[in-house]
Amino acid sequence: MLLETLNALILAGDDALQTTCGLSVAEHHISLIRQGSLTFPALGRLELKGAPLQEVNLGCDSLLCGQLAGLVGETEADTGIEALTNRFLEQLLGELAGRHPRGSAHQLDIGPMNLASRGLRTFGIRLETGVGQLFVLAEVPSRMEMEIAKNSDYLRSMETTYLPREWNNRRTMEGKLILENFLVFLRKIEGDVYFEIPGQGQVNYVHSGVLLDNGTFDGVRGLKFCTDLTCAAQSRLQRGDEVRATVGVGERSLQFRLEYLGAATHSLANGAELPCAFFLPPEEVTITQRRLAFRIPVREQIPVELHSGATANNASPWGDDEATGIPLLSGVLADLSFSGARIVVTEADDLGPCLEINRHVVCDIRFPDLVEPLSILSVVRRANSRLIDRNRRQQELGLEFLISQDTDRASLDHIRQFVLAEQRATLAQRIHCAGISSD
Repeated sequence: MLLETLNALILAGDDALQTTCGLSVAEHHISLIRQGSLTFPALGRLELKGAPLQEVNLGCDSLLCGQLAGLVGETEADTGIEALTNRFLEQLLGELAGRHPRGSAHQLDIGPMNLASRGLRTFGIRLETGVGQLFVLAEVPSRMEMEIAKNSDYLRSMETTYLPREWNNRRTMEGKLILENFLVFLRKIEGDVYFEIPGQGQVNYVHSGVLLDNGTFDGVRGLKFCTDLTCAAQSRLQRGDEVRATVGVGERSLQFRLEYLGAATHSLANGAELPCAFFLPPEEVTITQRRLAFRIPVREQIPVELHSGATANNASPWGDDEATGIPLLSGVLADLSFSGARIVVTEADDLGPCLEINRHVVCDIRFPDLVEPLSILSVVRRANSRLIDRNRRQQELGLEFLISQDTDRASLDHIRQFVLAEQRATLAQRIHCAGISSD
């Protein structure tokens, strides 16, 4: 699904430039966008439904902007921007897989726009012509993410077909046949693989990738991953270096070591090339718990606010804190553990700053039994969006709680008591249901 979707974006861009501007694409450049915020030279935004994509952002440089200024669409009321965007949308819907895909164009105006990227399968496509460039920015969901959003049995079916029986109770997976089936499973679900690239000193750089296929690199059989490790200049990755890889499946973390062979590309439509890397297949997969602390889902709506400055619980003794009062974002607790929380974002003026991993924030949790919000210093460990159905995404943040002062210890103790109470309530409900019998 990943490769097909990227091909659809390329073909739609080539056609839109040729049809509306009479421009042929001389070169295609594809890059993987890292996590964070970026300024994008926006042209328009497409919202899609019933398709593997939910949103596509179009942009252009000043040269192409000049070309569009002199164009009109099918009617004199249509501008060149509308003509290009509508043609791109029409072609994209025709190329994408899905049941009756449909879409609409928004924000048709040239100008800089701040966008946030979660860094997972976020692709930037640059279509270069003789008189300007068209930019396409899109996040392509994985097959696993799409199927989970549809509440299908796809993932369970793939586990039953390709993974050993009761694999999640094992500590390791090894053996040639078992590992080959595991790699087929990983490729079919398009699971997100995280690479820990060794850098200078004790620093490791994390990159994400997707397994595309088997192949050969300089005559050596290897695994081709869609990832761009050449952009990590600090890592100085060389052939033969060992890289630790991790992929999450449900509540389990599957870890394995790969030997780096080298950088490569994967051919796409119209001569475009996707950055890739080759690795030797793993010899063993280690299975561990995905989370260090037991996590419970929160059954009621508990509001949460994140602040960048000080609160009463972490005020600076010098009085030089940042101004507070306006939260970075508002949300609700999705689940909670002794050591952290997952927050579903409901309101945010700019999610960009919150996407910065390892950023310290103050988390205010409004528990129903407390008059004042409970505040605890936290660090952002994860920031992404997740499909909650076929057409909607949900922004989420993963926080790890930190202990900085006695007040934070008191806050953490209240969180622990809340988690234990929820566990007891859930267990009591299960026992009650198990004790009911019909005559």
